[in-house]
Amino acid sequence: MSIPTALALIALAIGVMGIWPDHGFVALLGSRSEGGLLLRWLLPAALLFPIAMGNLMTMSTRAGLIASRFSVALNLGVTTIIFVGLVLLVGLLLKRRDAERHEAMAEREALLARLQASVAELEQLQTNFVTVCAWTKRELDEGKWVKFEEFLDKRLHIQMSHGISEDAASEELSALLEADDEIAGPEGPASSR
Repeated sequence: MSIPTALALIALAIGVMGIWPDHGFVALLGSRSEGGLLLRWLLPAALLFPIAMGNLMTMSTRAGLIASRFSVALNLGVTTIIFVGLVLLVGLLLKRRDAERHEAMAEREALLARLQASVAELEQLQTNFVTVCAWTKRELDEGKWVKFEEFLDKRLHIQMSHGISEDAASEELSALLEADDEIAGPEGPASSR
């Protein structure tokens, strides 16, 4: 077979594989799986390295640098060493990816356990009654009366802040003014003001 015919057949095969990029061999070649990683590392070496080594040995034999019988043994030995090295390298890469995957799975399981515990606590709070003191407005939590803020912080991990509404501020101001007027008496405000 001539070289142009071989190149045309290779181009045709690549074109046919490119028609369906989401199926079969091409999908595996582009996937992020271990099989895809193995294929991307070993396939180019399996296709190109023997051709390159064969040409190198042929040129070395023709140039008289090495004997014909020795070139075959040298070709086989170098090819074997290179492929064993590639297989070991890919094995190390796969082992590293597997360790990363296990670490991610363990982290995912821990987050899932925390989420389930939080959901269970929230469901318990939603289904149970919260007992509130009618006078002090404290909540009964595990047998102790606690402030509402402590209850929210302990049970739901919610921090609270305090403020005063406009209505409450107006009422308090009015009450203070009335109290001040009562203290001053009927003759009016104190002269010190």
